[in-house]
Amino acid sequence: QLEVVWAPAKAELFDIPVIHHIIASWGAFPVQRGGRDVRAMRHLVELMRREKVMLFPEGTRSADGWLGRGNRVVGKLIYLARPTVIPTAILGTDRLLAKGRLMPRVFSKLEVRFGPPLDLERYYAAEDTKATAEAIMFCVMRSIARLRGEEAMWLKRFPA
Repeated sequence: QLEVVWAPAKAELFDIPVIHHIIASWGAFPVQRGGRDVRAMRHLVELMRREKVMLFPEGTRSADGWLGRGNRVVGKLIYLARPTVIPTAILGTDRLLAKGRLMPRVFSKLEVRFGPPLDLERYYAAEDTKATAEAIMFCVMRSIARLRGEEAMWLKRFPA
């Protein structure tokens, strides 16, 4: 049985009719980037409470192939919704469709690695602050770095 896994996507993609229909059929919905799309954030929190949602915590593809810091707003969304978080690493996207490329390399190898659900209860018990959202993101991103085999390098780039 197929299930929809919801995912936010940049609103500009929905301006292209063919892409709009394809990504909407996959469960994507538009989010305005570069500002506060409060409506989309509320929608995301509600979906995260009752459905499966896929978030890319960096918000964009990496220019250099290395895992980034992650966006504190994603930590805030996790704090508000309190979902089960399963860290997931997707390796090879930089070879499949490098940032700035228009055409994918169709025979590129992708690998998806799933980690165990994260125990975020100590953060959920904490006060709703920027520091709490940042701590949640640090935990999520460190888990993803571990799945990618890059934890030590990631910790050097983004110490706690």
